[in-house]
Amino acid sequence: MDHFENYFTLAIRLLARRSRSKKELIDYLRKKKAPEEVIASVLSKLEEKKFQSDEDFTRWWVEQRIRFRSKSDRAITAELLQKGIEKDLIKKILNEFNDSGQTDLAKAKKVVEKKIKKYQSLSKEQQYHKLGFMLARMGYSWETIRQAIDAYYQRDYNTE
Repeated sequence: MDHFENYFTLAIRLLARRSRSKKELIDYLRKKKAPEEVIASVLSKLEEKKFQSDEDFTRWWVEQRIRFRSKSDRAITAELLQKGIEKDLIKKILNEFNDSGQTDLAKAKKVVEKKIKKYQSLSKEQQYHKLGFMLARMGYSWETIRQAIDAYYQRDYNTE
């Protein structure tokens, strides 16, 4: 049981830094050479004590990506799939955020509003180009990018 306590402590320390998916914990414990039966016991105990939940982790991850990185749903989905989260769970959580107004278009419009000042000295064509590629790197589709930038310019022209 000594092995269990050591690996459980390692897992708790890892979770103290930030929330983790089940897959991340498994990978970490395997890297630390924990036996498979100990890994299963540690995960079971973590879930029992509500220290780890893939649903809570997914909700936290999506919130962080929307609030601080303005990533698209497509980019967030790709990140979470790499972390071992089920596609259905990702879809469920993203739908919760989209229902509260956090759609890709709304997020992209916020990015345009925030970043446009940086490009004020450039021509409209250059602004469009810079904003478009920046949004593309964040994972937004070209259709969403076009709509977000066009909405800014239409709003801007309507206020003149």
